Amino acid sequence: MFVSDEYLEMVRKKKTLPVDSPPLRLFRWDFLEKFTHTPVQVVPLVWLPVAALLAVKGFTLWPAAAAWQWFPLMIALGFAVVWTLTEYVVHRHFFHGKVRWRWQEEFMFLIHGIHHVQPHTSTRLVSPLTFSLPVGSLFFFFFKALFGAVGQLHLAYPFMTGFVLGYITYDVLHWTLHHVPVKHPWLKRLRRHHLEHHFKDSANKFGVSTEAWDHVFGTTGER
Repeated sequence: MFVSDEYLEMVRKKKTLPVDSPPLRLFRWDFLEKFTHTPVQVVPLVWLPVAALLAVKGFTLWPAAAAWQWFPLMIALGFAVVWTLTEYVVHRHFFHGKVRWRWQEEFMFLIHGIHHVQPHTSTRLVSPLTFSLPVGSLFFFFFKALFGAVGQLHLAYPFMTGFVLGYITYDVLHWTLHHVPVKHPWLKRLRRHHLEHHFKDSANKFGVSTEAWDHVFGTTGER
């Protein structure tokens, strides 16, 4: 067992540790422990070049006879619709889904539960590369298979470009909502929405980049 009963009990009781509490230690070995901390700067530094490479690859594969209007439209679709829906579904049904076995509970703690116990720990807020890179690769292969099955493989690249840009926006925005005193009304609204998920009603308000899907699926917590 990697995660102690004490840690898991914090999640079960929806306990939040004080802001000045030191980061919880997850692994006995310092080498592994380092991989549990990820500065927010890592996300754009790693994933923006990935998005750029996907866009360039999309340009090189684009058929001469294909309408170019589809290129930005697929980026927008991947960013504004599919990413935000994926973010909502994963947060609601995976991060906050029911667990049956101990190993599930431990895994959920490592990738999300610890954030609820210590939401102010800035280096445990964005996804570590050990998680985001393999998961991102799986999504890419899935989208390639999906578009390839209908004979439109070239669309997978701008679509994945938008999906990656959505992920970058999500992680950086999530960090901002926790650690930056935002002033813009839209950001203030998102910050209130997200912090209510943390400190008031963790069974609702799953959207981070947008509140839209909470309204669509009735998880705003409003009667």
